[in-house]
Amino acid sequence: MTHNPLLLSVLNRLPGHNGWLKHSILSSCRDMKDLPEAIAEYKSKRPLRSKGRIPEADRLLREAETELRRLKYYRIGYKVLGESDYPASLALIEDPPLLLYYRGTPAFNRKPGIAIVGTRRPSGSAMRQAYQLGLEFSLADYPVISGLAFGIDRAVHEGALDGYGATWAVLAGGLDRPSPLSHRRLASKKRVKGVPLLGEITPELIRQNMPSPGETAS
Repeated sequence: MTHNPLLLSVLNRLPGHNGWLKHSILSSCRDMKDLPEAIAEYKSKRPLRSKGRIPEADRLLREAETELRRLKYYRIGYKVLGESDYPASLALIEDPPLLLYYRGTPAFNRKPGIAIVGTRRPSGSAMRQAYQLGLEFSLADYPVISGLAFGIDRAVHEGALDGYGATWAVLAGGLDRPSPLSHRRLASKKRVKGVPLLGEITPELIRQNMPSPGETAS
């Protein structure tokens, strides 16, 4: 199904994940004229745990327009909850995001991914084991998922890349600014090989929607 990108961006910017609620509202919207009613419906139906004040529609529209320009500039795409190319395992968690952003060439749902995350201050032995796990799963053609952080995450990604398989980095920040800074070269190497960086939030980092990378990786 083809959705209005501007409407998608506005709904995704509303506080809280509540992906299925946003998806339901999206399905009932025919065009941007329905936006005020869509925001009012979300405000009345969102769970109490979804904290955060909902901005005015005009502000949401301005921010969404800026976001779409940034997505185009940084070549960031997204997958929409409820569609066949959205990661099936992510859709099954209690509170999935409406959009999953990516840079690279994702091939979700082809084969189960293996998520490996760990401490940022591992021992040398743990680093070698993490690298070996990434390498072996990659050679066995399983996508290897981690968080591009220091320590175990980096070792896992490097092992998977050396195995010439798919490895996905789930980031907690915007995909236009992969962090930590020292790992941007690794992120670039990953994109050259066609494997994606993933994230639940926009390049502008909506803090009230800050995800748990571990939850997304799972």
